[in-house]
Amino acid sequence: MKLTEEKLNMYKAVETVCTLNHTKWNTVPAFGSAFSRFSTKVAQLDLLAEDLLSGPEPLLDIVRKLMTEIDSLLNNSIDKLVTFLQPEHSDFYTLYLSARAAARQ
Repeated sequence: MKLTEEKLNMYKAVETVCTLNHTKWNTVPAFGSAFSRFSTKVAQLDLLAEDLLSGPEPLLDIVRKLMTEIDSLLNNSIDKLVTFLQPEHSDFYTLYLSARAAARQ
């Protein structure tokens, strides 16, 4: 499941960038809420990914669902909120875009 591993690495990179730059977004409640949900789902995916190769087929379905939910959070919430913050925090915006691009490299 190379794609799952690549996406998980990207999710973790995004999580790291956001965590290290929490002072840039901690005054935006919507960001905190979306990031909390994102982090929880990434942690769940990380735990499931360890068992993915030896796990049953239903586990793969759960992983796919989690990845869809995470991508939706990124595309519909976090990406937009980071863009909203760009004028005041261009350094955070640039780091975030780099982390998001990690899965495409």
